[in-house]
Amino acid sequence: MKIGSLFSGIGGLELGLEAALDGRVVWQAESDPYCRDILAKHWPEVRRYKDVREVDRTAEEVDLICGGFPCQDLSVANRGGRGLEGDKSGLWCEYARIIDELRPAIVVIENVPGLVRRGLDVIVHHLDRCGYSVEASRIRAEDVGAPHRRERLLILGYSHRARQLQPGVADLGRRPGDPDQTMADPLCDRLARRSQAPAADRVTTGRRPESRVGRNAHGLQPGLDRPGRKQRSNQIIHHRWPLGQGAAQHDHEPQRTIPARSMRGRGSRIRALGNAVVPQVAYVVGMRIRQQLARARWVELLNDCDVPPEDWARVVQAWEELGVDAEQAADYVEGASYDMTVALAHLRLGLSGRDSEHK
Repeated sequence: MKIGSLFSGIGGLELGLEAALDGRVVWQAESDPYCRDILAKHWPEVRRYKDVREVDRTAEEVDLICGGFPCQDLSVANRGGRGLEGDKSGLWCEYARIIDELRPAIVVIENVPGLVRRGLDVIVHHLDRCGYSVEASRIRAEDVGAPHRRERLLILGYSHRARQLQPGVADLGRRPGDPDQTMADPLCDRLARRSQAPAADRVTTGRRPESRVGRNAHGLQPGLDRPGRKQRSNQIIHHRWPLGQGAAQHDHEPQRTIPARSMRGRGSRIRALGNAVVPQVAYVVGMRIRQQLARARWVELLNDCDVPPEDWARVVQAWEELGVDAEQAADYVEGASYDMTVALAHLRLGLSGRDSEHK
């Protein structure tokens, strides 16, 4: 699966998604020079755009686009925040434009929970108009074992193109032939008219970092925020978290506090860490995508076999009890006229569905 990343930061989303989906990042967009240096160490061969406005129809086609646009105007800490009409969070409109132009099979949007009250409806409406089925969930870093909360809102959108990834995703997104509407967005049009300044003079894509976020104390693995060390999937999956504040440290934990002057590039590192998505959270998101793709494959197969919807759960459970996934089941069921329950019975008897007289 090919991945494109917007507002990449130091690549926390990409690290987790690559590990979960066996994916490969092919381009990224990030304005901060320090973060781009880190991205270059993790993904040296990947094209990097210095501004999301540079990403257009000429970008390499990808299966999934991920990213978290600036949150300053969405955060509950900003009582006067203007939501998606704000100068910074208004960069959502660039994200929306890129979705419209590139039409990836899957979209992953990350932001703070304040988005629920300050623009989630606009984003869901835009994705729906683009033909995406949408689900959203809040995930905290502590949900994956981290000793801090760091709650994030994750929005997943699936288009009909997602069917091509495993092959066939029948119930995710709209089907080919559904009405394909133009994606003109009143909010984005209004913001575009408001500012005609050159790109170099406009707001940058960075966020204000979370306060009191430190790598060692909060369990972010070494190398995530510093150039020179490449992350591996097994580091994400098998990462050992430190204990929380007030608890005695594990023997494997690094020193929690160090003199500020001994940390080179301290300000840039803290800013990068404060904006980062914990890779293990992104891994959970990736596994959810895998689950949805696998589920949709079953739906397509069951539809082909004319199995009544009320029997789907029973039939799938019977197959899975035998350790058979959707792709293996498809090997036994090669035509829409072949009855799924007959194939299951033959499998239980140790016979091949290919040799069945019912085929």
